[in-house]
Amino acid sequence: MEAVETGREFARTGITSDYKWSQVDYNGQTAYVASQYLSTSKPSQMNANNEPVWTSVDQTVRTIADLRLHADCSTSAQILVTMPQGVVVNRILTGDNGWSQVVYQGQVGYCASEYLRA
Repeated sequence: MEAVETGREFARTGITSDYKWSQVDYNGQTAYVASQYLSTSKPSQMNANNEPVWTSVDQTVRTIADLRLHADCSTSAQILVTMPQGVVVNRILTGDNGWSQVVYQGQVGYCASEYLRA
């Protein structure tokens, strides 16, 4: 096990079915990192409180995999429901942290943006 400095970039090559662990390429080797510590944002893009920056959108998108809808933008947040692959949802916010806020069957929650397609 090795600590890695903040801001280090990785190529994510996979993710566990519960989204808690990401497989990454690290110095030419396969390694695993807790997904909650990864971001699609560069550190300079974060605001002073290290919170994500949200952009308001109104998009109809489709899930490309079974996807958990969370109460907050964290894999450790309460899971509200699992949205089936291929379901249409309304995206209302997109964050620079790789998460989207969506409305699914009247519930508002957060999911990983990489599993949504327009």
